[in-house]
Amino acid sequence: MKDFVRSLFQKYKQKGILIDTNILLLLFVSTVNRERISKFNRTEKFVPEDYDTLLC
Repeated sequence: MKDFVRSLFQKYKQKGILIDTNILLLLFVSTVNRERISKFNRTEKFVPEDYDTLLC
């Protein structure tokens, strides 16, 4: 999976990249406090395991 994502970055890096802000918020909220994932309005649909997957 990492190789696939890396190849996409290489392919499209000159054109820019689209970032899902909900996933970016998941990263920020989880870094501060994993318990807030399900309590924060825009990240309540995620679970702590999603954060673990994001870090892989």
